[in-house]
Amino acid sequence: MVKDKDRTKEEPNQELEALKKRVAELEQTLQNERETFGTIIQKSPYGILLLGVKGKFLYINPAFVRITGYALEDVPTGKEWFLKAFPDENYRNKALETW
Repeated sequence: MVKDKDRTKEEPNQELEALKKRVAELEQTLQNERETFGTIIQKSPYGILLLGVKGKFLYINPAFVRITGYALEDVPTGKEWFLKAFPDENYRNKALETW
């Protein structure tokens, strides 16, 4: 193990530059993954939605809109979607029991 006093002044700078390069590589990888994920969701023939921690829908893909007829503005939360998807209270309660 190299002691700190034995290190040259350039070594920390070299390590810092290597770390900066690695961070940049990881950021690019993350960006590529986000783009891939977004494309898959956007082009999926299946209805997909992203739900936030407080029950608010963050995103609804075009297939969801095509299948259900509801856009994000129409059903901003899971509760509101459920009320519209199952307008009959008895049927809604039955669906809730099943889930």
